[in-house]
Amino acid sequence: HRTHADEISSIVPSVLVRRAFDYLHSVAQTVATSIRAIDVLRMLVAVRSFAPSCEPVDEIMGMTNEQRNATMDGRISEMARCVLDAKWDNAQELRPADLELLVGLHVMRCPHNRLDLAYTYAAHILPQSIDTRSDVDDSVALATLKPATFASAYKAVSQALATIIQDSQLASMGSSDMVQFSGRVVDTWVELTRITQTLSTPLQRTVLVVALRSGLTMTDLFTKTILPILDSCFFTHRDNIIAVLERMRKATRILQSICNHSKASQDTRLQSAVPQTKRKLEQLIFQVYVLMGNNDSMGAVTLGRLKHRGVRGEVVSSQIPRGYESEDESEEAEEEEEGGEAEGGEAEGEEEEDVRMESASDDNVPDQPPPPTKRNRSTTARSKVGKRMEVLQRKEILAKRRKSA
Repeated sequence: HRTHADEISSIVPSVLVRRAFDYLHSVAQTVATSIRAIDVLRMLVAVRSFAPSCEPVDEIMGMTNEQRNATMDGRISEMARCVLDAKWDNAQELRPADLELLVGLHVMRCPHNRLDLAYTYAAHILPQSIDTRSDVDDSVALATLKPATFASAYKAVSQALATIIQDSQLASMGSSDMVQFSGRVVDTWVELTRITQTLSTPLQRTVLVVALRSGLTMTDLFTKTILPILDSCFFTHRDNIIAVLERMRKATRILQSICNHSKASQDTRLQSAVPQTKRKLEQLIFQVYVLMGNNDSMGAVTLGRLKHRGVRGEVVSSQIPRGYESEDESEEAEEEEEGGEAEGGEAEGEEEEDVRMESASDDNVPDQPPPPTKRNRSTTARSKVGKRMEVLQRKEILAKRRKSA
């Protein structure tokens, strides 16, 4: 539709933006290189920004799938997917920032369920991009996502997941929708952390840093955003919420393994994020205790000693490399946010063994815990965690008193 200059003043801005958008989108079909396609995508995003109130979420939710795909955001998302899936002759010219932009636009501009698309990336697209076996189903694979571009795509999906949580109107959700949303977020996070256990060493070195930093963001979002909402609907969805927390434990355990790996590898990039990650994990553990205590379900959580595991999940020696002194001796203790056998939940085989081993040891020597030797710190670690829980609780009480005053 051609727009004459003398018509512009009489056209509604949203209509004018849509006409400009449609014209640029038609030009996009003729580009021959990935760089030009990305340039057109940037222009489409810029044009879309001039009409932020056009095609609101509430309106899109009432559309059919075909109508959603025809929206401006739907076309941006689909074009990003097409660029990612095209076999460009100049694909090697794509910069990491370009790939992050493409994946981010594909997920965040999706007119359907963005969280489901993020999960598809975490559970299927990303793993397939690094699996070189010929018998792997590549029905959802994207041509530009390969081992060389994996780190950029992984970072983009991790950032998209955090943004989805921040943009979601959690307080306005129904209790069932909120629990379902939290479960999907946890499943996506678990899949993203599990990928780190399957990577080759050179690629793993880069991705572990991204996983640890994104894990820092995720633990913070869970502590401050999701857990308070789950607390409000715990009474009506008790078993489902405990199941969500149990699945979340898998992600936190992998983060703990990455923290342990940072010592053995002496990777300074990893080590710089470890102290803050441990503090965030500890705060998350404390908030789970608070949630369970508020709802008379303390029996659903236990504090146990974790096996020292490597970054691939295998049990390894807990020997610390020479020359390194640990500043946080409580690293071997972690909350096991699970519904145990008394709560009807089931853990994985190796995790159940950890619980049983701890219980058997306590039954045999109830009043004489093992001495806190240099390498056997289960008792001291547990007491330190308990003290830190008390400190955090006192700080929270003081903060509430200051706020009320």
